[in-house]
Amino acid sequence: MPDVLVILFTWDRGAVLKECLTTMHREPGMGFRLWVVDNGSAFTNMWSPTSGIKHLDILLEWYKRGKIELLLLNKRNLGTCHAPNQLMAVAKLTAVKAKVSRPDFVLQTVDDSIFHPGWLTECHRTLLDCENYPGGRVLIVSPFHCRHSNGTTAAKMATIDEYEVAGRTYEIKQCVSGNTWFMRADTWLDIFSFYPTRKLKGGWDWAKLQIVEQLGAKCAVTPGEMVTQHPEAIGDGKWQRSKNWR
Repeated sequence: MPDVLVILFTWDRGAVLKECLTTMHREPGMGFRLWVVDNGSAFTNMWSPTSGIKHLDILLEWYKRGKIELLLLNKRNLGTCHAPNQLMAVAKLTAVKAKVSRPDFVLQTVDDSIFHPGWLTECHRTLLDCENYPGGRVLIVSPFHCRHSNGTTAAKMATIDEYEVAGRTYEIKQCVSGNTWFMRADTWLDIFSFYPTRKLKGGWDWAKLQIVEQLGAKCAVTPGEMVTQHPEAIGDGKWQRSKNWR
């Protein structure tokens, strides 16, 4: 079985986080290791006087149960670029140690993701089926079929081809949603590397998608919707973070 590393960054939304972790582990279809960085939840009270502590307690519970392999705890919210950069730095360190080999694949996600049965198996199969797409190697697979209303964004994420492999039809795209990505570890560590830390608010995913475009590579989505966003984290939902996460 391949070694899959899932990286997750989170901050002070315990109710959303709990559902994310529960659905992620419920029926992935194959094994994985989970690394998490928390952006200072213990020192915040965004949703109630004790919301940050409750959020931290959930992470500690899952860590004690052995469901989280690595847990990094920041003292403050360092933003959506610094958090995955921290996990990448750890991966780059361990990758050169004989006792800790680099994973075969990496999935990057956020804490408002809801995972559906077989999500990881579908990501893995989609990448293997599509990465040798003749129009440009597929580097990223997303199980999240996001549809943006913004015209420019929608155009970038439009389907440019339908690619059939072994009776399955895949949508090939230039760009995919940045919420959840599945890729080979070499893509994550060697091609993408660190996020630009000058971009603290929004647009962090486009830095990687621009690399895909520059390389002449492509993206793909799983045939079915395997990950959705928590309904209360969208738009004006109770747990939406657009105004709160740097």
